[in-house]
Amino acid sequence: MTSGFILPDNFLDPAAASIELNFGPDQDVINLTGDDVPSDGAWSIDDNLNSMTNSPTNFAGETGSVNIPGVLIFNDGFEF
Repeated sequence: MTSGFILPDNFLDPAAASIELNFGPDQDVINLTGDDVPSDGAWSIDDNLNSMTNSPTNFAGETGSVNIPGVLIFNDGFEF
């Protein structure tokens, strides 16, 4: 999968008290704190801040996953 965009290092401050992600006019705006952002590389969050298995998606709609050696992900009793 080819990336549609790569976020630069330190894009989000994990110690931030308030982070606003504004995706443009008539798009989602997500407000969160640094504590809401997964930091293990195995999890992601949706626009309602629900934890979910990472699922990077590029602008062409292609999806992938990030596999972290030594980290097992269990979701609803199934290993990913």
